[in-house]
Amino acid sequence: MSERICHITTVHSPFDTRIFHKECITLVKEGYEVILIAPHPMDEKIKRVQLRGIPVHRNRLKRFFIGNWNVVIKAFSAKARLYHYHDPELFFACLLLRLCGKKIIYDMHEDLPKQVMIKNWMGSKVFRKLISYLVKMLEWFELKMFNAIIVVVPELQNRLGTNKTILLRNFPRKELAESAVPVLKSFPEPVVIYAGGLTKVRGVRELINAVALSKHNLRLWLAGKWESETFRDECKEITGWDRVIELGNLPHEEVYRYMKSSAIGMCTLYETENVKVSLPVKGFEYMACHIPMVMSAIRYWEKIFSGCALFCDPLNAQQIAGCIDQILDDEMLKKNMIAKSDELIANEYSWEVESLKLVRLYKHLLAK
Repeated sequence: MSERICHITTVHSPFDTRIFHKECITLVKEGYEVILIAPHPMDEKIKRVQLRGIPVHRNRLKRFFIGNWNVVIKAFSAKARLYHYHDPELFFACLLLRLCGKKIIYDMHEDLPKQVMIKNWMGSKVFRKLISYLVKMLEWFELKMFNAIIVVVPELQNRLGTNKTILLRNFPRKELAESAVPVLKSFPEPVVIYAGGLTKVRGVRELINAVALSKHNLRLWLAGKWESETFRDECKEITGWDRVIELGNLPHEEVYRYMKSSAIGMCTLYETENVKVSLPVKGFEYMACHIPMVMSAIRYWEKIFSGCALFCDPLNAQQIAGCIDQILDDEMLKKNMIAKSDELIANEYSWEVESLKLVRLYKHLLAK
């Protein structure tokens, strides 16, 4: 009989790329009986993952108090041996599970103390510093209480220390990228793509400006969800909007089809505090889809993506346009960037390689 394990989230979509398409699918293939508790209107089985829905709560307080209670009920009824949770607000529900003898993994998707410091809606800087300190104390407690903590970047692993901390980077599934069929077979004009949240700090305005400044007759595909209708209306007033094609919030597999039909992948996020040592998932996905990239000139990114991208000031639309033109005008540069990307994806930057650590962790914890 296969081992039953349970993933839990109250914040993310049930079809979140990391949770569902990478971790849950990997564990199903390894023979585990996988249950996923997530915001969803019904219980159903998708790709052999047993999805158990809980109500969606937009209000943070309701999500914290009612969401935790919903999770406790669903989690105990799942009768799993190991629980893998993805949101810090689920700490108390999972602590109760731990006190009842269950094995617990916390998947830390981001550096929360740093995130707190840039959330202006939380109040004054002094108050945010206090909350950030309390979060660090909570992380220390989690290290003591839970069986393992998964992190996404090496810097977070170094900060937390201990052999309970496992680095599991958010690399793309190579098999999905390779099987994706391009939506276009030929290019009437060069297409550049940006896939991700359509927000101010992700450089969307400058990107729209840049396609107008390019010497090429470009088209810009935007694949993602707008942060607000107000911001979308602001972008519609920018020179270059007439070259934008909105693709909407595409399913995970569909995004790869559009990436493989593009000439260049764009990743020109502002250098905010939480971005400085991040690993942008879309960068690795562009690499897996065999397209060169233009990225923000962030020191950490320049090291990770060296040879696979050209780097620019994300606030300078003229510089972004210059990088796009340089790639389009130099076929040898483009080929070299793609070759370097292919080498890294094959040997290191793929979920197929990275997921082996997740499988080893599960076997180790369940063998005890």
